[in-house]
Amino acid sequence: CIPNQSSIPKAYTEFNKDGTLKDSPYRSRVVDVVDELFKYTLLLRDQQPYLLQRFSERKSAEEKHLKETTKVIDPEVLKSLKDPVFLDVRSTREVEADKGGKTLKGAVRVPLNVDRNPQNLHRTTAEEFRQKLLDLGVSLTKERAFITFCTSGKSAYISRGARAAALLRVMGFEAYNGGCANELRSVLGAEF
Repeated sequence: CIPNQSSIPKAYTEFNKDGTLKDSPYRSRVVDVVDELFKYTLLLRDQQPYLLQRFSERKSAEEKHLKETTKVIDPEVLKSLKDPVFLDVRSTREVEADKGGKTLKGAVRVPLNVDRNPQNLHRTTAEEFRQKLLDLGVSLTKERAFITFCTSGKSAYISRGARAAALLRVMGFEAYNGGCANELRSVLGAEF
């Protein structure tokens, strides 16, 4: 911290008549501290978004978005979206077994699970999901909405489609839980 008058013994004797600190070891220390603060400011100012995020705030935002995306997208909202990006977040095994239906034409397959670990063993973070999307060449644009889908939209547990949509919302994108491929196809038509 920067020393103030109360942290310098007999401070009144260490200042010039114009209010500046006299040249002394105290002044050198004050200049050192200000110099260090300036350097830290230069180093950290571009890291502000990262440094200002608190765990409790991130967790609260994730819970809010998860609550919003647990419900499958309303068919009218789905039909109103212009050219959304469909993300199939099922595992390879589930896609091969057509759990939830055959994948939609043009959908990008991005398994939500990390290292094949189910969400109850490792809950995928927004950063991990963002990296998966980038690795697969998904354009992370705010111009288009994202629709995520997995094996089922109506389940007793929180689906991966809901989790993926919530993670996208945490990242600032418009995203919806589409349920499963069959549910989306029933709204959008057989050509999907």
